[in-house]
Amino acid sequence: MLDKAKVIRVSITSIDGRPLVAAESEQFSFPRMFIDDIPVTNMMIIKGSGYPELEFDSNVYVIAYMKNGDRIKYTGRVKLSLPNQLNILIRDDYGTVMEERRRYYKVQCEVKCIVSAFQRGEELFEFDAPVFASIKNFCIGGIFLSVEGAAFEVGDGLFVNFKIENDLVSVMVKILRVQKNEDGTVEGYGCQFQNTDQRQEGLFAKFVYNIQLQERIAQAEKKERLAEGLGRIKGNG
Repeated sequence: MLDKAKVIRVSITSIDGRPLVAAESEQFSFPRMFIDDIPVTNMMIIKGSGYPELEFDSNVYVIAYMKNGDRIKYTGRVKLSLPNQLNILIRDDYGTVMEERRRYYKVQCEVKCIVSAFQRGEELFEFDAPVFASIKNFCIGGIFLSVEGAAFEVGDGLFVNFKIENDLVSVMVKILRVQKNEDGTVEGYGCQFQNTDQRQEGLFAKFVYNIQLQERIAQAEKKERLAEGLGRIKGNG
């Protein structure tokens, strides 16, 4: 069955691809249910408001957005359709990965942060004053970090504090590479997250997804404006 702990979002579409319902992790569940006295573990219940009325037993697609970046499409059948609740029986024995794994898909961002300490080998160094830094790109596996007033080496572990999605994050990252420009000046550090917990992984996945969603919306709006502009040019011609 689908593991809710690994899913950050689901969307429901018609078989022809028309969007029907979208739900974040706090809106859906996979409770143990019984149908004709038979235990069912692949029933998904979504709760919200303003849901469309769907025909009983009609086929839909359930697209699960996973923490690791995958989008997996399952076939489902509608078992209950109300304005505030949707029950779908999912065929979870077979799912189609809709695109390549995106665990290391990087999104551009500008997140201010603080490096409170770093570890080199077995030795831990704490700063007398916070070292300010900025996260320039972000993926579920790590970050690219630009640091002010301090220099580090490959293999160093940095203790980084930042805020995303209104949550404070304290995490250790390991420097995998030092990026320099043509004159040898350090531009930043490619870092990998170390020992992140399940909550943090979910938070990072949602952060990356939200930026991707904003990028898709911006691209769609740009295409729409371009199409409108071409339409006006043709009309004037």
